[in-house]
Amino acid sequence: MKLYPRIFICVVIVLIYGLYGCSNESKIEITQKREVSSIEKGKTITPLPASQRLRLLPSDLNTSSENINGQNILSSPETITTQKEDGKSEPTGKDTVPSSIGGFDNLELKWTVPEGWNEDKNKPMRVVTFFEKGSQWECYISVLLSQAGGIEANFKRWSNQMGKSGFNTQEIENLPEITILGKKCKLIDITGDYTDMQGTTHKNYRLLGAVCPLEEKTIFIKMTGPEEQVSAQKDKFIQLCNSIQLKN
Repeated sequence: MKLYPRIFICVVIVLIYGLYGCSNESKIEITQKREVSSIEKGKTITPLPASQRLRLLPSDLNTSSENINGQNILSSPETITTQKEDGKSEPTGKDTVPSSIGGFDNLELKWTVPEGWNEDKNKPMRVVTFFEKGSQWECYISVLLSQAGGIEANFKRWSNQMGKSGFNTQEIENLPEITILGKKCKLIDITGDYTDMQGTTHKNYRLLGAVCPLEEKTIFIKMTGPEEQVSAQKDKFIQLCNSIQLKN
């Protein structure tokens, strides 16, 4: 008769160990799932802003999430040679700085097309692109929300694209001025080896560019091409800049 209590005790012990083992395996499995969860770790994958990928804005501009006035925003920069500049990027809010920094805007502009130039309004992230049949030069107008890094940062970036480093504040101050929307704006004019958005280097190129900061937006006008071709179009480039007006 004494055998039965012993058997009962053994069975209880086995059951307890069995239940404990199952419970422990369940805990381990849950722990493993939590370890691989990006949400638990707070790691979310955020694509690089288009403008940064295409180097439309200064490369040293911070594209990570920052906090401005208590709100998280993505600082993006000149933008992308070609998200459509006549279309808005998200977020599209215009009334607050955090929602508009680094985005493209569809500012309504009008201009006079220089003689012999053709225009294309279907390029991504551009208001308009100008070209001449049989020539390799290209000129475009783009609009970004906010200050887009500032005049100096953008001029330095353009200078670097032409293989000219060390463009300093004093040199910018000494640049000639042209008129855009009634504002005096600096005109950058650089000759050198131009590296395009695909990383291809073009020898003996020339870059003409101007940046016109407005209250909540920045207008960019940029022209690149073989040195001789751009030189022949410089006066027309300035005429284009002078002719730009707001539709509204």
